[in-house]
Amino acid sequence: MADSKQAYLLGVLQQIHDAIDSTDTKTTLKHQMSTVAHSAPEIVDLRWRPLYDLCRYHINDETNPTHAVCFAIYHDGYAEYCKLFHGQ
Repeated sequence: MADSKQAYLLGVLQQIHDAIDSTDTKTTLKHQMSTVAHSAPEIVDLRWRPLYDLCRYHINDETNPTHAVCFAIYHDGYAEYCKLFHGQ
């Protein structure tokens, strides 16, 4: 388990990066990781939205097995993040 929101989200981003097959998407994920790494702790929650948008628009092909894996990583990661850091 990550000891901070930032570390946890970076872990989810890295897992998606490692699973996706698109070079362009990998590049975008690297940019998002940099943004999260340089974010103030109080705004890390806001960094989930760009990841959601990326998944919504670029990781949405039901016939691509890597997209299904990435969806599961995002879904499970966000649910666990909410439990760990927001008691939901």
